[in-house]
Amino acid sequence: MKEWSEDMSWELLHQPGLKTDRTHADHIWRTYRASHFILGDAKAAQKTGAQKAAAKPKGKAAEGEEQKTGGKPTPDWRNLYKLMLSYMMAGDFAEVQKKYVFDTRPLTNNRPYFAAYIKALEIPHFLGQLDAVSDEWGYLLLWATLFIAVIFGFFLMMIPVVAGWRTIFSRQPGKIGLFIYFFCLGTGYIVVEVGLIGKFFVALSNPTISATVLITSMLFFSGLGSLVSSRYVDNCRKVMPRIFIGIVALIVAGSFLFDPILSAIGQWPYGLRVATCILLIAPLAFLMGFPFPTAMAQLSNLGKERFFLWAWGINGTFSVVGAVSVPIVNVLFGQQTLLLGAAAVYLIALPCFFSILKPAPGAGKPAPQVGLAMST
Repeated sequence: MKEWSEDMSWELLHQPGLKTDRTHADHIWRTYRASHFILGDAKAAQKTGAQKAAAKPKGKAAEGEEQKTGGKPTPDWRNLYKLMLSYMMAGDFAEVQKKYVFDTRPLTNNRPYFAAYIKALEIPHFLGQLDAVSDEWGYLLLWATLFIAVIFGFFLMMIPVVAGWRTIFSRQPGKIGLFIYFFCLGTGYIVVEVGLIGKFFVALSNPTISATVLITSMLFFSGLGSLVSSRYVDNCRKVMPRIFIGIVALIVAGSFLFDPILSAIGQWPYGLRVATCILLIAPLAFLMGFPFPTAMAQLSNLGKERFFLWAWGINGTFSVVGAVSVPIVNVLFGQQTLLLGAAAVYLIALPCFFSILKPAPGAGKPAPQVGLAMST
């Protein structure tokens, strides 16, 4: 095998009985990291080391020199990969995950992403050398899109504030609660909707079909929930806490139960799988249709129509930001953590709902014409 590798100009990194010297392990890890994070001397040293190694003859003499213990090894990717293999062959994957530049955590149904993603805290180190990590551009583009969405979303939310600053900054009870409430609704809904696409893929085996089934089901059953919610507007103080608790309970249950259920139905006839997926999402989507229209109806009833534009803007902005955040959170923490985060967001929205129920000063008087114009 060794002779064949040499004939093919391949580098043999591991063979039976080969033991890698870990004396200079920390130096090898640091050198490889420096080749990515430090321009200039480190890269020059790595290039020089690689050129020297390429100029040396193959064989035992060269092998022994690469793994010498008398001095620190020259910066060379072969030293790094031999070191990584020695840890992996010993089952010590945690050491590699901790010290290697890229994210080498194992792939699971919870984190099914096939790429050596850059670790989030180390992204700034790569901004000046994107050509060296071209395989990671898709992941880095997500972060760039998130940054742009947050910046533009902030300015868009400020437009109604500037246009109606007299109203926004006047004494209006529940303003902060209103902001948090619609932030939670925009973020929570889109996180559940986009986040579950990856989970339903397990049963439906096609991302396009998974997205179609999930988004259509969510919109349809949420629409039904919005339609039914009009019957409970007058009794919303008692009904909405139950709705929110139901939403949180279903999301938490789904984060633990969706995977085994979807895996179990994976061999069923395709039509039955689609129907089962629709039934799984229907109760949650139905309840998620209540919070937004109920809150908007209460704003109207309490003479707070002036906040309509701001409520729509906050909800829409964080729907966009949330949609971009979903794949990033999935990569970093997994789909289960993402859904539990959505449950926490809806739980935060529950007490904020009662901020919306605080009447506006002079609510008994007719709403000013400016407020009516903004609401349309």
